[in-house]
Amino acid sequence: MRGRNLGSVITWTIAALAASVCNSPAQACVEEWPYSLAIDAQLQVKSPGQLKPQPLETATRMRYSLTPVENGQEVTIRGLALTVSSEGKVISEVQLSRAEAKFQQGDQKPDTVTFERAPKELKATLSQFNEPMARIETDANGAETSRVILVEKESTFVENGIVDNTRLFHPPFPAGRETWDAPCRLSMGEGQFASGNLTYRNIGTGPDGTVQVSVAGELKPVLRPGGDIRDGSYKVTGEQLFDPARNAWVSGRWTIDVLLNMQAEGQATGTANGTMELKLQPDTVSTEPATPAGIAVEAPRPGSG
Repeated sequence: MRGRNLGSVITWTIAALAASVCNSPAQACVEEWPYSLAIDAQLQVKSPGQLKPQPLETATRMRYSLTPVENGQEVTIRGLALTVSSEGKVISEVQLSRAEAKFQQGDQKPDTVTFERAPKELKATLSQFNEPMARIETDANGAETSRVILVEKESTFVENGIVDNTRLFHPPFPAGRETWDAPCRLSMGEGQFASGNLTYRNIGTGPDGTVQVSVAGELKPVLRPGGDIRDGSYKVTGEQLFDPARNAWVSGRWTIDVLLNMQAEGQATGTANGTMELKLQPDTVSTEPATPAGIAVEAPRPGSG
């Protein structure tokens, strides 16, 4: 990110990937921008009376694409994977795509279920990959004005904020502004979110025309009845790269300092603190047709990023 000459390489890569979704010269080409989002968290979790905190690491990988439509974009999820570990030992791992679901608990043998053999509820979840999940309507600067969910409202992806996480690195970019604020909503899992305004600052334009933007701000947990978060904060710092020629964000990297106070049945149960590293980059896996046929998902490695 810090080498501005990297901007032209990234821009060229994502442009080539977008062009690859055209099936034939005779077919009208709709640019589809494929992205890969990595979220790595390293936390220290401590309960009252516990002598020392327990380390907990999570590694999330999500592949998604944005397709321009009238007055906005459609969001499509291509693949999702999550690994939870502690001190280098895997606790659980899940990989989901349109083709199959893979599950593993600790040292147990992995269990793979193909789309064709999946039970009804799981098949309904897998069928939401490679299909438009939401339509985001935006204004002239790219700020979200409304959202239409295109799948069932009870979808696990909707309830757990998957669509929200595809919006993290795509704030508005108001032309001619050096500094601006925009709302952000980060999924914390299990229907819980952290939200707030982040401040974006233009810090330079590269020779290829891409604009480097700094990001800073604090997100606060949005509490819900019965949730396991009592209060806390997510302090964000980072940088992103915007390509005005294509009117699209190209890449980005954030660091989030996390401090959470936990609860159960209204009583304090401990704390969790640490860091999250978020990285957005062009997806290097070719976009597959929207059928239950092999969608590769790279398995995350604990603590990788």
